[in-house]
Amino acid sequence: MNPVDPDNPGGGFQPEPGDEDNHGTGSTGNLTLDYVSNLTFKQEATTGQTLSATATNTKAFIQVSDRRYNGAGWKLTLLAGYPRGQSNGEILSQSSLTMGATKFTPAIANTVSNPPVTTLGDQQPVKMGESTLVGEAGHDAGIGTWLLRLNDNSASPMRLYFNSAQVTRKQSYAGELTWQLTEAP
Repeated sequence: MNPVDPDNPGGGFQPEPGDEDNHGTGSTGNLTLDYVSNLTFKQEATTGQTLSATATNTKAFIQVSDRRYNGAGWKLTLLAGYPRGQSNGEILSQSSLTMGATKFTPAIANTVSNPPVTTLGDQQPVKMGESTLVGEAGHDAGIGTWLLRLNDNSASPMRLYFNSAQVTRKQSYAGELTWQLTEAP
């Protein structure tokens, strides 16, 4: 399914500035991960030994479509990879990620029910290098197209934390966030 604009589900999709080349995953089938925003982080503060960077995307979302119509449910997991220096390949192995405020919303208003969402809490860290359950549609929920809004509350955005002692030079860092959608048991 084509991406849906989270701020105007009935209108045309407008990618966020900086993510204009992202037109969706192209996934096909009855249970699909249709769209995943590319996230950008900006360093904010240093507190003692800890550096933090906050996601700057204001319209970031993940789009899930369940066209099976059997009510079996689904699970959405995130595998967060360690950030790597773009100049020297340095890996920030002492890092963590918090999801911040997230919320599932239906892509169309007449969707029957909200899927129950497993949240980590705004400040609970995602374990880097391990799959973490971030959303779940239980039995008879999650049918249709759903948007997992990221950075849903500007007071509680997605954040990365690093041990400042690991940062040996000023450079850009990039990491991979792998989202996986599976059928619920």
